[in-house]
Order: sequence, then C-alpha cells, then structure tokens
Amino acid sequence: MATIPDWKLQLLARRRQEEASVRGREKAERERLSQMPAWKRGLLERRRAKLGLSPGEPSPVPGTAEAGPPDPDESSVLLEAIGPVHQNRFIRQERQQQQQQQQRSEELL
Repeated sequence: MATIPDWKLQLLARRRQEEASVRGREKAERERLSQMPAWKRGLLERRRAKLGLSPGEPSPVPGTAEAGPPDPDESSVLLEAIGPVHQNRFIRQERQQQQQQQQRSEELL
C-alpha cells in the first residue's frame, strides 16, 4: 500500500486544528451564554433569529456584543433595531383599550 503524501497529511492536520478551534469557540460561547442573565440571552437569541443564525453560531457582524466582551461604553440594547412607534404592539394595545373605553363612555351618555 502506498504512503500518504505529505501535503495530504498537512491538509488533514490543518482541518483537525480548525475543527478544534471551532469547537473551542463554540464551547466558550456556550459558557459565556450560561453566565449571562436570561433576559439578555433572550435578546441575543432574538437578534440571531432575525439574522437567520443558529443559536450557537456567533454573529458575523463585527462590533456587536456577541463578537467579544461587551463594551462598557455601548450597551447591547442600543444595538437592537427599534421599529416605528405605531408598529409597537404595546402601544397599539393601549390605543385599542383607550378607544374601547371611549366607546363605552359614549354609550353610557
């Protein structure tokens, strides 16, 4: 049987090394998430879902809170995209309640 060429051995060694580093990063990410409060973990999971990433995958966007230790000057909440106020479900719910109260008060008069 022929011996395996050196280039192939080097390629296999490099692949193993890359896989080990990926596993190490994933393990570090899981540990970091386990130390995080549940509300913050939920925010990160929702952000990843918006980006279409799996829960264990780190964010590809540089400068976000997932890329490394959080920057004390910049809160991760500030990185969340805030939509228009009229689309906020809590504000819509409050408006509906106010309209219902107005209708009831008009019916009583």
